[in-house]
Amino acid sequence: MKFKNDPSFKYLVFPIGKWRKHIQIRTAEKVGEFFKPLFDFLDAELAAGECVLIHCLTGAHLVETAGIASLVSAAPLSEPGPVG
Repeated sequence: MKFKNDPSFKYLVFPIGKWRKHIQIRTAEKVGEFFKPLFDFLDAELAAGECVLIHCLTGAHLVETAGIASLVSAAPLSEPGPVG
């Protein structure tokens, strides 16, 4: 991590690639528990007016999962209704 020792940056190392190891029984509650540290970090930083970058260190394309889960968590969808 290039800026690990720079105090102006905060990091959360989130092991999204190891989700299968952490979630033995795949329920919505267990998935929510797994993502909680990520959501808590994002909520705190955004509430403090900070910018947040979600990045996959290994380039394994798991950042999309973390990003979409974060967006859904931040702005839950309401009941579907007619469009237009």
